[in-house]
Amino acid sequence: MRGFRVGEPYRPLALLLIAGAIVGIAWALLVPAWQAPDEPAHFGYAQTLAEQGRLPAAEGDKRFSTEQELAAEAVESDQLAANPLARPEWSEEEYERWRAQQAALDPGDRADGDGAGPEGGNSARTNPPLYYAYELVPYYVASAGDLFDRYYLMRIWSALLLLVAAAATWALVRELAPNRPLLQLVAAAVVALQPMAAFVGSSINPDALLVASFAVALWLGVRVICRGLTLAAGTALCAATAVAILTKATGYALVPGVLLALGLGAWRAGVGARVGSLARAALPLLALAVPVGAWLVYARASSRPAVNQVAAADAGIDHPGLFSYIWQFYLPHLPGQLPLPTNYPSLPALEFWLKGFWGKFGWLEIELPNALFAVLGTVTALALIGALVRVFRGDRGRNLRVAAFLALVAATLVGGLHLTEYRILAGENGVFNQGRYLLPLVPVVGLACAAALSLLTRERWRAVGAGALVGLLFVAQVTALAVVGARFYA
Repeated sequence: MRGFRVGEPYRPLALLLIAGAIVGIAWALLVPAWQAPDEPAHFGYAQTLAEQGRLPAAEGDKRFSTEQELAAEAVESDQLAANPLARPEWSEEEYERWRAQQAALDPGDRADGDGAGPEGGNSARTNPPLYYAYELVPYYVASAGDLFDRYYLMRIWSALLLLVAAAATWALVRELAPNRPLLQLVAAAVVALQPMAAFVGSSINPDALLVASFAVALWLGVRVICRGLTLAAGTALCAATAVAILTKATGYALVPGVLLALGLGAWRAGVGARVGSLARAALPLLALAVPVGAWLVYARASSRPAVNQVAAADAGIDHPGLFSYIWQFYLPHLPGQLPLPTNYPSLPALEFWLKGFWGKFGWLEIELPNALFAVLGTVTALALIGALVRVFRGDRGRNLRVAAFLALVAATLVGGLHLTEYRILAGENGVFNQGRYLLPLVPVVGLACAAALSLLTRERWRAVGAGALVGLLFVAQVTALAVVGARFYA
């Protein structure tokens, strides 16, 4: 019985993770092949790494392998993508034809894609390799099967990363509210049951590892700020940041916040020990600098881009134009401002940051109902306002330090997205931003929900509020699965 009692505080988290695993598997199996953003490119990258032991090339004749091209043709993925009127190919005759083609393939037909080609090549080839190395495990486990055996096992394996993010968010809130298991569970539930996080996380997409590494880094950063810097904690924090950077260039958004956390953790050691603390702060940076530096050196030596690249203007930044763009992203157009491009939505912040964050699926052609977006947007706004109020209650000094760390990470991420898109718009190369790019901040939303609930003075009210929030997440999740299912199978 004693052993059972020791485990009792973790039982709700364990049950939540089981529920999250079920949700992830449901998404992985429900969405037809190649109908998640950039999934063909990410699978092609992983297959090149698995079959040829190298990263996709910048030059060559064939973007994807013969095996992948045949599978995509069999399910008519190109015709289905972003076309709400199209439906997947389910005929038995087509399936048998594809099986015969698959059986006739030579082993080399898995390895004849070089990542480049006349159509611009594999769009993911400039990504760092860490996520694709992670996906080698299911690829090799299912290597005796056909492509779709490997494909769907890779999706399920990717979905497990969202459970890491949920557990790290639980630990983050536990660091700030150690005796509030309800708040810990609510924050983790926001991550585990967020519809877009589940959809993206259960596809073959490096954003799954990015969200997980951000969550771990945010937890460890808060831990260092609250407890002070130790060599182990600082090294773990820097290693998590390195994982994020080696997954996607978005991971660099963690660096300013991590440096702040290390500095605050060193300062917490006290005046007499600050010299030693600063030395301890420098040593963990090796866990960040060494792997990231090795990737930068390798990328330069092999003439590869060191970070993800997008089509952007080569001209310098026009600061008045940048200010005008950011203003119109969040606020109405003012007289004298250059209008945004005609293909830009009329309310960008709502379209991208609200709808795109909570529920735009497939190749962005599937959305949650507007009424549900209104409810989710209202709850998100109330949670952020409540979290801001909570900062100035209780241990104000600690809360302000933690808030500064989280705000710096969020501001760096959002600022980088805006700067990238502005350069793209200036080069007349189309819209860049998508709500899924904010998914690394979903642990912050979970923390904000927990902080807002903590303002309720009675335990019963908090329980009701937590139940309502988890119920809303469940409704959003079921609705998301329903609209996606209707899009592809009705």
